[in-house]
Amino acid sequence: MSTAQPSDSRSDPAASRPNELISDPLASRPGSSRSDSQASAAGGLAPRPGTYSLKLWLLVALFVTIGVTGITSSVVGVWLIGEGISQQAQEKARLDLNSARLIYQDRLERLRSTLRLVSLRGSLISAVANRNVDLMRAEATAVKTDWKFDYVTILDRSGRVLVRSEGGTSEQPLISPMVHEVAAGKSDAVGTMVRDTTTLARESALVADRARVVVRTPDGREQPPREVTAGLVLEGAAAVRDGAGQLIAILHGGVLLNHDVATVDQIKDTIFAQEVSNGHPSGGASLCLGDVRVATSIRKANGERAVGTTVETNVRKRVLDENRPFGYPAIVLGDAYFTAYEPIHDPQGRPIGILSLGVPERTFALLRNEALAIFIGIVLCGCAVAFAFAGLIGRRVLYPIQELALAMRSYEQGNLELRMVPFTRTPSELIELGNGLRAMAKALRQRELQLKYRAEKQLSKSERLAMIGRLSAGVAHEINNPLGGILLFSSILLKKATPGDPNRTVFERICNEAKRCQKIVQGLLDFARPREPKREQTILEEVVERTLQLVTGQSLFHNIEVVREYGQPKPECWVDRAQLQQVALNLIVNAAEAMDGRGVLTLVICSAEDGNAAQLEIADSGCGISPENLDRLFEPFFTTKEVGRGTGLGLSISRSIIESHHGTIWAESAVGNGTRFFIRIPTRDTAT
Repeated sequence: MSTAQPSDSRSDPAASRPNELISDPLASRPGSSRSDSQASAAGGLAPRPGTYSLKLWLLVALFVTIGVTGITSSVVGVWLIGEGISQQAQEKARLDLNSARLIYQDRLERLRSTLRLVSLRGSLISAVANRNVDLMRAEATAVKTDWKFDYVTILDRSGRVLVRSEGGTSEQPLISPMVHEVAAGKSDAVGTMVRDTTTLARESALVADRARVVVRTPDGREQPPREVTAGLVLEGAAAVRDGAGQLIAILHGGVLLNHDVATVDQIKDTIFAQEVSNGHPSGGASLCLGDVRVATSIRKANGERAVGTTVETNVRKRVLDENRPFGYPAIVLGDAYFTAYEPIHDPQGRPIGILSLGVPERTFALLRNEALAIFIGIVLCGCAVAFAFAGLIGRRVLYPIQELALAMRSYEQGNLELRMVPFTRTPSELIELGNGLRAMAKALRQRELQLKYRAEKQLSKSERLAMIGRLSAGVAHEINNPLGGILLFSSILLKKATPGDPNRTVFERICNEAKRCQKIVQGLLDFARPREPKREQTILEEVVERTLQLVTGQSLFHNIEVVREYGQPKPECWVDRAQLQQVALNLIVNAAEAMDGRGVLTLVICSAEDGNAAQLEIADSGCGISPENLDRLFEPFFTTKEVGRGTGLGLSISRSIIESHHGTIWAESAVGNGTRFFIRIPTRDTAT
């Protein structure tokens, strides 16, 4: 096997390593207008089957996002507006109830003021002082008529009835907390009392009859024979004193609230005077004895007042049983109301009735509907503006993406001539992407030209090598036979020549040169007709060690240090052991010759390509290879060795062997820094 001089035993990485390009002096690609190539790629913008365009995705995302946002905002807004208006209406009902309470208390105070004023009348004091029953009855009747009392009674200091406005006397004392307070020394006292019809009948039969109320269900239906047989009464008492200030009598009067419209209408007209619905104040007030409305301004469907209807069970429980105010939206006589309730207490502080106020929900319906209409209009306008802005922004984003897709389809079809106009007023990422795509297209075009140049060069080289192979085979065949004859006859002459024969030296030279020619011929035959490898799974380390055993005993390796760097686990490869050993032997001997038999020989074995290949590195510490020689390292018959020391076929045959194993071989070198050869072979049979 022939070897090469160290200077030509190194490879060009671009010529040997896969997927690499060599530089060439070709000019950059010619330019072409964008319109020339755009037409060929325009058809590629249509979505492929089973896919959808980005425009459709953006439209769907836009409609879904804005639609969901708009619907959610509308639903939440409608709920918040409705809830807010309901809360405000309910709060208004609660505040209006405070005003109703003041009106109710004002009615009590007017009762107090009236009794106090009447108790100071001289005619009354004179009649009481003289115990003139007729005059006292006349005074009581006058007070009842003038001040719209339902009954008036004059009692002595012990509480015994002296006269009643309706006539008659009674020895039985009148049981009234207000009378007791005045008898105890107060000048006057007022309060709300519950009087049964028997007690009221002693005062007035008409009053007792008016106190009766037929109880009805909350929806207005009667519940016979149940009825209210008591009255909710505003009562008061005032001290009647003589000139010396002594208590001589007690003036007592009362106003029955059952079926009384004055109080509830005053509350309604005062509070709801500005809130008119269908020409009438919209709200209503009620006075309840227990849980039964005994006076109310709320009317039923037939126009009658809803006297006798009961409040809901939860209202009765909260207001009467738990003795605290209560307010909530409720259905009153079939209509929705915002209601507020609070207990009415007797002088002992016990809840005996309910003061209630109700505002129909329809009063706020128009306000709520207007607010909802305005809100929904704002949401719709906002969605429309959002759609418009999103459309503008979408076009800014979609246009460059479509241009990029057009360019990609053009490049995919092999048209690298398409020129893209630089993007402006688009997102910076898309500008960078466009610039990168243009740079990539330019690089691809340059690489395409380089690959074309390299392919043509490789084709030319292959054709030249094929021609050299055919020529070499023919020359070797023609030379081999006469060369054998020369070697045979020169060997016979050498054997016959005596040691002192002057021609012996000539014969030896003829034999040696003939043998050298025979090696050259054999190398030509090996190059022209390479043997098909017989591959098997082989541990790369074993092949290298067997090769070292063949050469380390030679004098050329006596002053060379061999450094082994073997990876674990031991890499295996699918090779013909004999051919791989031939390659390793050639490279190791070349490395030793490059160092002139003195230096460091480094052998590195490792896995590559994620374990799919085994790699052998053979490095020397020699003088290195110049770049111009590195480019031609694996060319046949190229050598820088002295004449007679090499044929230039060793590395060419080595590359042919490695490529027949579907592997690669390349070299890296720099002048003065030694040389490294790399061999990479698949770990398994690539045919499988």
